[in-house]
Amino acid sequence: MAKSKRPFMLTKEFWQTDSVARKIAQAKHQLAGEQLDRRLAELEITDVDKLKVENLKIDKKYGKVSDVEFDKQSATLKGEPYVGVLKTHFNPQEPKNGFFELDWNDKFIEDLMTSGYTGEKDEEVINKWFNDLCRNIMLEDMDEDVVDALKENIKENKKELGDGKVEYS
Repeated sequence: MAKSKRPFMLTKEFWQTDSVARKIAQAKHQLAGEQLDRRLAELEITDVDKLKVENLKIDKKYGKVSDVEFDKQSATLKGEPYVGVLKTHFNPQEPKNGFFELDWNDKFIEDLMTSGYTGEKDEEVINKWFNDLCRNIMLEDMDEDVVDALKENIKENKKELGDGKVEYS
């Protein structure tokens, strides 16, 4: 998308001696929007990994990735663990039977496995971690005597729902 009808060769920026500055000026003269953002990133960022992150930011800016997908891909590109809640399902008739839909990257699974969580599938590792997390949250608010008494009686019922989803009650 052209920004100016005047040829770039007739601008003072064309005659700059620095070729990178000239290319940046030419991009600003001839391009706009997403094309300009991508070209500037390409010209200004020399580190390949940083360029990937910047292109991901541009994808987000122009609505090509959601906020959740941006967070996940950004963490993955940076080599960081990621886990996020995609949806929270709530049934007003049975509030205690709601559930969370989670998403994660491979680094998060690696970190959980390093911390001692195991499973044949990623979903099993996540379920064990999430159960521990929920259990710890519940136990934080309880009196120690009650917790000790309950620990002996806690029984977990697990129901496979398919597509890697599990319901616990």
